[in-house]
Amino acid sequence: YDAGLTLRRVNSKGYLSIQGRRYYLSEAMIGKYVELRFRPDNLVDLCYGPFRIASIDLSERLFRSRKISRVPPLNL
Repeated sequence: YDAGLTLRRVNSKGYLSIQGRRYYLSEAMIGKYVELRFRPDNLVDLCYGPFRIASIDLSERLFRSRKISRVPPLNL
């Protein structure tokens, strides 16, 4: 990952924290870093490398999508 990105590490139980709330991602992701891409519609995309692995609605505090798709790199 490039410098300046927002990253979270998946803990030993498969959870990651966003804004004080824990979300279960997967035990397969334990110890991995996930990039958080905040969107203006109050969603955050969870990205692992070039893939979006989930989207979370921060206002409702729930997953909106767990569909994996390729995303373009950010131009910082």
